[in-house]
Amino acid sequence: MGSTLHKTIALHHVPGGIIFLWISDLRQGNSMALPRTKIWTIGYQSMTPAAILRYATALDAVVVDCRFNPISRIPGFGRRQLVGSMGDRYCWSGDMLGGRGHTTEVGIGYLRNVKSRVLLMCMEHSPVDCHRHTTICGPHFPNAIHIFEDELITAKSLSHALRYDTDYDVEAPSSLIFE
Repeated sequence: MGSTLHKTIALHHVPGGIIFLWISDLRQGNSMALPRTKIWTIGYQSMTPAAILRYATALDAVVVDCRFNPISRIPGFGRRQLVGSMGDRYCWSGDMLGGRGHTTEVGIGYLRNVKSRVLLMCMEHSPVDCHRHTTICGPHFPNAIHIFEDELITAKSLSHALRYDTDYDVEAPSSLIFE
């Protein structure tokens, strides 16, 4: 109780598939020992609300919608629809964490002080092109983890890659601290 363990990679090692297996577990809503990281991000562009909810459930996280305008052409991703499908697991905070200049110090403070794990959600598929990284996690939360396709990428690694025009490091679950 209260101790920190490092998950061994051998338990999930399949050549080329370590991260895929772990992401696959998250996609299916299976909880594993989770990184202590409080802030995760995801883009819903090619997903369904049910898939986002499975991630949130597996992470034991609240989906924090950081779109300034919580409407979408993609079925199920309007604010009212998300409240209906996710209930208490959904929170719209686009007024203080929205893109296009709507991320505020109040919003950053909210994320610093929130007690639960958070899954920041926006439409943009890649964190490279989204304010989830460029204005929220990159400058303020280097340990945040971006879920992108079958990869887990820390904000710190992505910021470094963008700054120095190099590849980012993909985080294997064993390299993160687990509870």
